[in-house]
Amino acid sequence: MNTKDLRNIHALVTGASSGLGFSMAEALLQAGATVALASRVGTKLDQAVEKLKREGYPAVGIPLDVRSEQSVNNAIKWVKREWGKLDVLVNNAGIGMRTVNPRFLVEPQPFFKVTPEGFRDLIDTNLTGYFLVARGFAPLMMVFPLHLRKPEKGAKALMSGSLLGGFIMVAIILFCIMVIGSYHSSTTMFPVYEMAKRIELGNFLQGIEVIIAIIWFLTLFFKVSLYFHASIAGLCHIFNVNETRFLTLPMGLIVTTFSIIVYPTIIYQKTWLAETWIPYSFFVGAFYPFILLIIGWIRFRPAKIKKIIKST
Repeated sequence: MNTKDLRNIHALVTGASSGLGFSMAEALLQAGATVALASRVGTKLDQAVEKLKREGYPAVGIPLDVRSEQSVNNAIKWVKREWGKLDVLVNNAGIGMRTVNPRFLVEPQPFFKVTPEGFRDLIDTNLTGYFLVARGFAPLMMVFPLHLRKPEKGAKALMSGSLLGGFIMVAIILFCIMVIGSYHSSTTMFPVYEMAKRIELGNFLQGIEVIIAIIWFLTLFFKVSLYFHASIAGLCHIFNVNETRFLTLPMGLIVTTFSIIVYPTIIYQKTWLAETWIPYSFFVGAFYPFILLIIGWIRFRPAKIKKIIKST
């Protein structure tokens, strides 16, 4: 495996003190990733980390009991403090039937002989544990939560914001249809601005189009800033560059130049949207991802995957 494939990737593997969890953590380290081995406190976790360190890998151990919400929260705080992000989560921790019946392979045990404590431990680890870990670490793998004071509330804020934005969009469309009609709403480039120019209540509510324009510029600024940040972060990831600041000015100049070249006039923009946008969006949204999927399958074809599994 190429040791540069996963450079700058931060991964956390639960249940990594032994078995498949340890093998997956070792494979990620071999691929160049920064890996944290998460498992219950004990000698097994310490021995696993020491073994990887002796082999030259910068392994890190994190005490994590997936059954405990407090333990999961402590691990989340560690990842946020030490790494600031999480790219890969291997939610692997689990216990098998051997925990309930150590001799289940030779002496099968009916379910009514399973102790409530053993069954409860199985459910807490294999069901509740997966939920707690996924629920806690998923916000760290999104775009925005790393800059929030309370990232655990990020998913709720994202959902609420999406629903509110959708409701406002529907309301604005209905208002445009009622004020300027369906035909002008579909043919005018900025129907909301056109609607705002026609709204006037006496002498105290005028010039709403100015407010609409200001809101439009502000939202466009945040949207472009997000796209710009994602582009720079993607380039740094491709070229294995840790610092993003030095690319800000060159990328800004390139984007400004391309904005003039790509859309020289409004007429050209309308023509491009009518004739080119559909095949372009099909290529970027469907054909290109399909090609990436084929390339990924060729690189990690089943025979190679089996070879990796056997080697671990």
